[in-house]
Amino acid sequence: MGIAVLILLGAAIGWAMSIGFAVDRTEGIGLYAGAAAAGALVFPILTHAVFGTSNVFAGIVGLGALAAATIGSVLAVFALRFAKNRTLA
Repeated sequence: MGIAVLILLGAAIGWAMSIGFAVDRTEGIGLYAGAAAAGALVFPILTHAVFGTSNVFAGIVGLGALAAATIGSVLAVFALRFAKNRTLA
């Protein structure tokens, strides 16, 4: 259940950020939501390994895991935005 909560949290953050960045097509909105959901899954797993926050595989979603998921989803969206807006010189 904890993993599902993190996926939904990340997708909601990605959807909201795509609206904030004025993404105009549905493919872009889905891409942002998917990237944020992936970031919301990966970042809490990494912080659990490094800092010992909540273990999402055990179904434990504490404040540490939710904060890490929020940070991870925002970082994933910014990384996606940077990759999409980068131009080759």
